[in-house]
Amino acid sequence: MTDLGFPIIGNSKLTKPLKNSSDKGLLLALTAIKIYGFPNIDDNILYINHSEPLKFESIINRELKFYNKKLKKQEEEIENLSLPSNLNAVKEHDPNYDIPVSYITMKKIFYGHTFSISRDTLIPRPSTEVLVDAAIETIKDFSLSKQKQFSVLDLGTGSGCVLISIILNCADKVKSGMGIDLSEPALKIAKENSVSLDVASKTKFMCMDFTKMHLSDQFLGLGSFDIIVCNPPYISTNDYANLNISTSFEPSMAICAGNDKYKCYEEIRNSLDQALTTKEHNGIVNENTVLIFEVGKNMEKGVIKIFESWKYLKSWNDSQESVRCVAFVKNKSNYTQ
Repeated sequence: MTDLGFPIIGNSKLTKPLKNSSDKGLLLALTAIKIYGFPNIDDNILYINHSEPLKFESIINRELKFYNKKLKKQEEEIENLSLPSNLNAVKEHDPNYDIPVSYITMKKIFYGHTFSISRDTLIPRPSTEVLVDAAIETIKDFSLSKQKQFSVLDLGTGSGCVLISIILNCADKVKSGMGIDLSEPALKIAKENSVSLDVASKTKFMCMDFTKMHLSDQFLGLGSFDIIVCNPPYISTNDYANLNISTSFEPSMAICAGNDKYKCYEEIRNSLDQALTTKEHNGIVNENTVLIFEVGKNMEKGVIKIFESWKYLKSWNDSQESVRCVAFVKNKSNYTQ
């Protein structure tokens, strides 16, 4: 089968691993054979057929169940967006192989609000809502000399969904929010969302490389931020090649970190450490700034080590009980839980 160009899925010799399922075993059933040149038989062909093994039936039913679950979720998303369910592009959509339906509707519900998106922005994930939860909890618990108003900085803001969701859910406590991103088209979408969700008066967006924040006098002149949130690219090049096909439609710069999945965390740390507020210089980080990151599965220890010059604050788990977010602060004594 390998020589014919149709390798069998599995992890045995001469097989091909299945994306996201490299640990799957070898599954092969011979259910039909045609033998040519048999005398005294119609067409000189002998047909031998056998039913599929019962194990295969259970596997097929399980896969069909997951597929139908995806379809149902997709239908619910269309319904929640109040879009016509008979849209041809949606009606014929295959969630396993086609462009994500969110890029057809150009909308995505995140943290209870509908956001505009485009092919220039990452599709907001439910797991990233944990980052919003973490920021909201931090704002509620964080006390800085009875401070009641907070400023928030979102690194790599994309559609602005994280920053805007934080502001919407802490309207009385967040005085301003800043979102930076390398993509001008993405920032255009973020600005549109800030207007449509009525937080434009509290938000600003700037085209900026989050690895070079310390080099911009204009940016440093804005003053320090109380909360900094970030969902950086943290998928390595090797892992990126094995992601679901649907992910290939999203901007790779928002997902792939290169050969080292910790690269962006290290670069952000380097930039922030050179952007400290002192008596002599303006900066975006002061001793009370809380930094909250989204992290990939089993990455929290590596990120904590990278930020050992900061003080680890706490972590938050996602629905799968994996650590999804970690927080750091420059002066832990000012944080009250």
